[in-house]
Amino acid sequence: MAAPTPVGTAPGRAGTIATVLVLLVVAGTVWAASLDLPAPGRQSDPGAGGYPRLLAVVLAALALTLLPRSVGEERFPRGSDAWRVVGVVAAIVGYVNVLAPLGYLLATTVFLGVALRLAGVRNVLALVGVSVAFSAAVYFTFYGVFDVSLPRGPLERLLT
Repeated sequence: MAAPTPVGTAPGRAGTIATVLVLLVVAGTVWAASLDLPAPGRQSDPGAGGYPRLLAVVLAALALTLLPRSVGEERFPRGSDAWRVVGVVAAIVGYVNVLAPLGYLLATTVFLGVALRLAGVRNVLALVGVSVAFSAAVYFTFYGVFDVSLPRGPLERLLT
């Protein structure tokens, strides 16, 4: 069994470059999707597409700041670390597929619990507490403060 990668160790050149490329693709996709949103009504109003465009620019800028870190030896996850990476990717794919039918609260709580477990958190109280508290805080902030509707499932219908 391979020794786990120490915390704070750089992922290696290929991993950093791959991360930068993925983040740039995500930023480009967000920017392109924002072009379909309604135009602003006033010059002082950025419109519905303003916030996604701002996020796309910030994401791209932050991704590009990772490039100087790409200098170094290449290391790829091996053994149990590789399986944890596969597990996180599978959890993300599963999350995307169950978000609409289960709703934000339930899907996000389960996803965060799985992700935290894969990250090494073993304390059940911490897993459940952080997952539920974070999901609820984000949901009620968007729903109550920003009046933004997140995917609603059976749990959201009971609560709101």
